[in-house]
Amino acid sequence: MLKNIVLMELYRAVKQKSTWVILVILFITTILFSFFLLGFNISSLFGISQDTMEEAATMDVNSAIDTFFKEGGIAQVAAAYERSSNASYYEDDIEIVGQGMYYDSTACDVFRYNVSTMNELMFLAIFAGLFFGSDYAFGLARNYTLVNDKRWKGLLGKAIAMGAYVLVMHIWIWLISAFASTCWARTFDLGFSPVFFLYFLATYLLIYSFALIVACVTIICRSRSAGITFGVLFSMGTISYIVQFADMWLKYKFDGIPQDFSLSHMMITMNLVDLRFDSSAWIFTRAFICFAVYGALAGLISYMLVKKRDIS
Repeated sequence: MLKNIVLMELYRAVKQKSTWVILVILFITTILFSFFLLGFNISSLFGISQDTMEEAATMDVNSAIDTFFKEGGIAQVAAAYERSSNASYYEDDIEIVGQGMYYDSTACDVFRYNVSTMNELMFLAIFAGLFFGSDYAFGLARNYTLVNDKRWKGLLGKAIAMGAYVLVMHIWIWLISAFASTCWARTFDLGFSPVFFLYFLATYLLIYSFALIVACVTIICRSRSAGITFGVLFSMGTISYIVQFADMWLKYKFDGIPQDFSLSHMMITMNLVDLRFDSSAWIFTRAFICFAVYGALAGLISYMLVKKRDIS
């Protein structure tokens, strides 16, 4: 029976227009960001020095962008604008397409940069909200009881189907990253290594646990819009402000807390940012712990609610 429910949920996911629309939009946003990383000639356009470009290539994406703004600044951008007003200078010296800040990256490196942007989380939040919220929007939950009196099987079937879709999205982002590398990187290099597959697994599980949390919020509120709103705000880092406030309060209240302590290390988004191919074993372990804790809590709460509620 569980196998049939999983197949039914997978069939429903394939038939949803939102499934394919999300993958198309994800392709557009990922390919544009990959071009910015690999082929957008920041050095030529804004007069960034080659030393800064080489330094930025060793940083994460957010730190590299901050470095560019610090060096360029308002005066540098204004100077670039002045030079661009000279038509001959613009045509001869400025090239938009060229060497980006991660021009020498491998396909796996570009994949890591794209994962750290949280785009996947945002689009997954939309899909998860729509997928799990359909039970409440269209009354599909009534149909499950006609063929199965054990509600946990219906919930587990949807969770397995969701895991399959998360895997498809994760592989899709890697394929887009590899395609971008063939177009704009210095040389095309897949960059496969044993640690990459560990990174792929860790990030997949973190993102899957995020999907389960969005599903749980959708079930709690019985609303697709509630799940989607929560997921999008979460992926945009809105909750991080609450976490920062909690950090300050804890350090103020308890003197023995180390200054480098932060609750953000327990968040899915921060773990996605912290994970790198050269990360310590503890950071990878922390990611797996977050998956286990968040996934188990979301699954348990969802199960208890589904089991307790009447079908309506």
